[in-house]
Amino acid sequence: MAEKDPGKSVLPNPLLSEEIFDYINAILESGAEKDEKEIKRILDSVMNLPIEKLRKRVNMTPRLEAKQLMYRAYEESEEKGRKLAQKALEIYPDCVDAYIYYGDNSEDAEVAAAWYQKAVKAGERDVGEKHFKESVGHFWGINVTRPYMRARDKYAYALLSLGRDDEAIAEYQDMLRLNSNDNQGIRFDLAPLLLRKHRYKEYYQLFMQFKNEVSFGWLYTYFLYSFKKYGGVRRTQEILLEAISQNPYIIEILCTDREYPDELSEYYSFGDEDEAAHYVASTLEMWMAFPKAVQFLFHFYNQYKDSN
Repeated sequence: MAEKDPGKSVLPNPLLSEEIFDYINAILESGAEKDEKEIKRILDSVMNLPIEKLRKRVNMTPRLEAKQLMYRAYEESEEKGRKLAQKALEIYPDCVDAYIYYGDNSEDAEVAAAWYQKAVKAGERDVGEKHFKESVGHFWGINVTRPYMRARDKYAYALLSLGRDDEAIAEYQDMLRLNSNDNQGIRFDLAPLLLRKHRYKEYYQLFMQFKNEVSFGWLYTYFLYSFKKYGGVRRTQEILLEAISQNPYIIEILCTDREYPDELSEYYSFGDEDEAAHYVASTLEMWMAFPKAVQFLFHFYNQYKDSN
């Protein structure tokens, strides 16, 4: 973990984008059932309100009160944040973000995983059976499910850090079942993991689900699959050329002495050097598992560099 300033949280606040939608949903769901015209009128009246005024229009439930404390927790020191998380759980025992907060602030991987697992269980109760029956496929589009989906992501990553790869794969695959659009970018964690575990059929199914994806080294990973399955045939080389056209910095980092910074930039853009650094850092273990493919990559890069 990063060295902490005792007066300030070092953790990013994952909840900022959710608060306004929590309040708008609460306003829409209050009172009698509303038709489309009434919903539009309400949305027009609240969308441009400052957050402080929006809060005043909401009838606070225990769930919203607890979440409001967690909005604050990520802005405070860890000591104050923990107290707010505890208070949130007292108000609403299934406050998913309180459990996530404890996991985020745990230095021991086993302890963190246990907190994230508690967050998942709380999320199941918080979401309720109805959504698990009726909303499968587009979970991220429903605001009430987002804390649960974030908890699943945190738990899967914790399982990976503990070497429990197969369990992590199961988590990721079920998240894609619940949210097939993959707004969280789960595919970018799952694809290299499936290749590293030699689960090629499942990888190819995932690739085809997102076959039009080109960002975050997606085609470099597909090159690796193609090389493993068919060798360095023309089609494999074409895939690699397309990958290079989307981000030429990835192959440069993989095949030269060029190093990426110890601390990666928080943000990156499609095709830039920061995207390349993030991709290589997150997939290096996968590449190391396929030395023949890496050797081919080296030779290909040298020829490519000489001809361009």
